[in-house]
Amino acid sequence: MNWEAIGAIAELMGALAVFLTLVYLTVQIRQNTKALQGTTLNAITAQTGEELKWASEQTDIRRKARDEYESLSEAELWQLYCWLASALQARENEYFQFKLGLLDRMVWDSRLNIIESIFDNEWAIQHWKDRLRNVYSDEFTRLIDDVVAAKRIVA
Repeated sequence: MNWEAIGAIAELMGALAVFLTLVYLTVQIRQNTKALQGTTLNAITAQTGEELKWASEQTDIRRKARDEYESLSEAELWQLYCWLASALQARENEYFQFKLGLLDRMVWDSRLNIIESIFDNEWAIQHWKDRLRNVYSDEFTRLIDDVVAAKRIVA
């Protein structure tokens, strides 16, 4: 065997090694992406559990806000504001997790349904416009504005 044949075999083996390395890295990246998606979903589930617990403790205030908003005390208004700000902060985080590819479309659509249900109340729309609209990123603000506009059209 001459040196040219040995060189050609070495080049072929090198190319095969590069190809196998790329296949291996592709598999690793996919596994890491799945792990990140799972971790993200677990964190969102835990956050949602905390949110639901807090919301259940605020049931009377939220009902009062829906039916007799003008009769809310300053303390009740503050609790309502804090709940809404917290809920929207969580949704903004989920929105950006979706944009990064860490939440799939089905999960994001369920989170969007939560946003839409939050704005089923006039008090939520008013708090958004008066106090919260300038707190969030421009992109998320546009999303919420679209949800609120759609609520206005339907109402």
